[in-house]
Amino acid sequence: MRDGGKVSEISIREALPKSLFLAAMNGNARSQGVAFDWFQAAEIQYARDRVERQQFARTWQQLQQAELETAATEGADTRLVLPHPDDIVIDDDFGYHLVGPFD
Repeated sequence: MRDGGKVSEISIREALPKSLFLAAMNGNARSQGVAFDWFQAAEIQYARDRVERQQFARTWQQLQQAELETAATEGADTRLVLPHPDDIVIDDDFGYHLVGPFD
């Protein structure tokens, strides 16, 4: 691939987006449309992944809450239930994150 005066050998997987974005930045309307669609598809997939991670975190919270209640009922040490359900924080960035200690 030629980038300015520099020639480098890269895979087609790397060259295609580079060429597409260069053409889009240089005003090529077709490349701009394709680049926009590409970004939009990536954002949609990221949102789907985030929702999936949030669902996973909710299920995990419920399981940890049940384990915590079982430990309390049986007189076991509830500090050994890690992560604590309150330490599984559902967010709108990644989907969830952990705070506090976890196993």
